[in-house]
Amino acid sequence: MRFYATTEAIGKNCYFDTGSAISVYNNSGGGTVTHTRVDAKEQNSPFWVEHPYVLKITTNGTASPGAGGFYCAHTAAANKIVVEKFVAKVPTGYTVTSAYNA
Repeated sequence: MRFYATTEAIGKNCYFDTGSAISVYNNSGGGTVTHTRVDAKEQNSPFWVEHPYVLKITTNGTASPGAGGFYCAHTAAANKIVVEKFVAKVPTGYTVTSAYNA
């Protein structure tokens, strides 16, 4: 299974290269969820002009929650507002959910 995502953020590296703010989310561990930076135009992304790369999320094996995914960690601070926006190409039959660790 593969998911593709693009993202926008202020002050974050959103081109999915070295030092990116995006990390693998898989509570099961074991390396079954991987991220790969791929060319957006080659993936037929309608946003390839503004966002030259997309994140390919691949799950091979057990993942939790659901098929695993990604997260972007933020440091808490008083009166801090965090807004995340992502656009995803989700395979038919799958849904996107928000999951949080306690």
